[in-house]
Amino acid sequence: MLRHVALVTSLLAVACGASRPTPVSSASQPGYAMKYADAVAGTTKTIGERQTDAKQITSGFGARVDELKKPDWARVETVVERADESGRSAGYGEARAEWGAVHRFWTEERETIGGKVAGGVDYTAKEKGCNAELGGAAAYALKDAVDKQQEKRLRAKNEAFVVIERYATVLGKENTKVLEKLADDVARASWIVNVDLPEERERLKARVAEKSSVGKTLDGIVEDEKAFQAEPGRTDADKKASEERIAAATKQRAEVDKAAAQADEALQRLDAQIEDAKKDYAAALEALKAKIAEKKKTADKS
Repeated sequence: MLRHVALVTSLLAVACGASRPTPVSSASQPGYAMKYADAVAGTTKTIGERQTDAKQITSGFGARVDELKKPDWARVETVVERADESGRSAGYGEARAEWGAVHRFWTEERETIGGKVAGGVDYTAKEKGCNAELGGAAAYALKDAVDKQQEKRLRAKNEAFVVIERYATVLGKENTKVLEKLADDVARASWIVNVDLPEERERLKARVAEKSSVGKTLDGIVEDEKAFQAEPGRTDADKKASEERIAAATKQRAEVDKAAAQADEALQRLDAQIEDAKKDYAAALEALKAKIAEKKKTADKS
């Protein structure tokens, strides 16, 4: 028995001691360096937007509760608790990361994809003898389908929806809709302050730490282009294109210091801001629970 315990303990020690592979920085890669300033500025902007989102979401908690019409308040309490817990969980965080990736892709490529879908539908319709313009409707339907599937996948990682689905008949259609929105709001706010903001802070720190290496990479791009121009057989067109690449790299070199300085300034305030965001969320959550408890108490008396 003791041998088995020792073996299990040893295996656990090995498993816990094994570190996860750390991705190598991309700072030495020209493609990454050319987009570094935009990436740093984007991360800084995202952090500010998320802080604003959390404040807006939590300010609406009470209004959601007021929309409920004689629900089972005990179930409402459970929904809020489960949503808060889910927002802190790895599963919900992974779903949020997936949502973010799809959202960014769709935002950037929506016009291109929608245009191709619309064009294809209109072409097929005309081939079939239909002169109606159906492409626009098809493109909209595609966007709507993507949005709904994203929402469905995200809610699948929010344990509050297990409770909502289970008691949907008792809650009623309108109360169910309100609780779904409340569960979305609580989970998202919980995720922002407890998971997302700390992760974005670490991402920004890592990017700022790459500033020097990125600068060297951009300097290297200029040197490589000059060497390329000096090679025998380079045409005027080759040299012109090379000069354009040098100009782009030189411009990015100036933007690197600017973006990193702004990010570094933001980082100096960020720890306190994250703590404030957590406190504000905790206070809003307690106020929400207190309001639900008061409504439950009133309902029990009637």
